[in-house]
Amino acid sequence: MRSLALLFPELLLLLVPLLFAYYWRGRASGLDGLMRVIILTLLAIVAAVPLARLGGKGIDVVVVADLSRSMPSDATARTLEIVKLLEQRRTKGDRVGIVTFGRQPRIERLPEAFGDTAAFIQEVDRDGSDLGSAIGLAASLIPRDRPGRLIVLSDGEANGAVVAGAAHEAAARGIAVDFRAFSRGDAADIAVESLDLPGEVDEREPFQFTASVRTDRTIESEAVLLRDGVEIARTTRTFSPGATQLTFRDVIDRPGVSRYRLELTARGDRVPENNRGDSAVRVQAPATILLVNASAQPDNFSRALAAGKLRVEIVAPSDVPHDLAALLAYRAVIL
Repeated sequence: MRSLALLFPELLLLLVPLLFAYYWRGRASGLDGLMRVIILTLLAIVAAVPLARLGGKGIDVVVVADLSRSMPSDATARTLEIVKLLEQRRTKGDRVGIVTFGRQPRIERLPEAFGDTAAFIQEVDRDGSDLGSAIGLAASLIPRDRPGRLIVLSDGEANGAVVAGAAHEAAARGIAVDFRAFSRGDAADIAVESLDLPGEVDEREPFQFTASVRTDRTIESEAVLLRDGVEIARTTRTFSPGATQLTFRDVIDRPGVSRYRLELTARGDRVPENNRGDSAVRVQAPATILLVNASAQPDNFSRALAAGKLRVEIVAPSDVPHDLAALLAYRAVIL
């Protein structure tokens, strides 16, 4: 037995009411009393679920590597360097495993005594950082009859499962959790939080939309708005901590889908990867105008409407629809 740990150490508090019950109803003298106290103590220890590491040589080390966008640009190379150092220093019986994570954790490699890591091959969604689930998954790779420890390589930013809970569960199993911080420094971080466009607009219909920009401290940044890759607006302003709303107006003269992108450029931005927001709007062709004239043929008025890029359908009075459902297909009826 190399060490002993308790899965639920708080249950040792059961010893207090057990001893109280002993002194109240079951107290005895001599050897009999001593045996009763020992039995009650053993019951409390069993309830706390003792865990012992028995036999075996070596240790399992699982690296928990953060690959999310909030990490520094050189974080992957530095992480691989640490993994290679661990692999080179393995002694007999040691095993090294790898768990990578972004929005969800992935098993890059199970703990093994051989093998060299040249690159991370698992696909990871970088738009998220579920550090808590990654620690839980890494701890599950270490068998209960093996000593082990986790090495977390992360910036500490997490938006998934509770990190403290996963770390406490690993510690309850006797698995140490070491942490190596990867920091981008103390510079400001400005990000495009959302780009909110209407779902549909009509061709040549002016419309307004907003973008939300968030920063953790005061910073000056340039904001550039592009539609289908062409710049349509540019502004430079100082953003205060918190969320700031930018308002834009536009009009599109062709039907189809138009894609918008807002790009921020700030000197010394800590996380430039979140400085872009994308969205799209569907542009509908204008509704048809029903023109009723005597001849049902184009005239000066219909040509004037067409010159304004309006769709015109010309009918004679006898062909005018007589029910509301048929008239709903037209924006207007001109007699």
